[in-house]
Amino acid sequence: MSHITRFEKDQFSQLRAEIDAALKIVSNKYGLVFHAGNVKYESHTAEFKLHVSTLTEGGEVIHKEAEDFKCYATLYGLKPKDLGRKYLRAGQVYTIIGCKPLNRTYPILVSCTDGKRYKISADSAITFLKLYEVK
Repeated sequence: MSHITRFEKDQFSQLRAEIDAALKIVSNKYGLVFHAGNVKYESHTAEFKLHVSTLTEGGEVIHKEAEDFKCYATLYGLKPKDLGRKYLRAGQVYTIIGCKPLNRTYPILVSCTDGKRYKISADSAITFLKLYEVK
């Protein structure tokens, strides 16, 4: 990428990748995970949201959504220990990975074995775990 004199939307995917690569040094030094998130920009200024996460002893990233699930699970009729539970639907295994408390309709986050993430209602999560849990 050449010298930037004015910001354009198509520049940010490469910038984000280069910022993430540059943060690897700090990541390795402190055992953290950094990610340049969403960007707000105008012609000559830009602001990136910087996500920083710690790791479990097993080396897995601890995401904000997982922490939120532990805090708010009981408000949805779930338990903090439901984080990580799996269920089978339409031939795919889904795992509860967190929640977005500001999303009133679909606050529960699940990941699928195909790598996609979905939002579902709390009632759906409760039902799916009761009827289709994978043990």
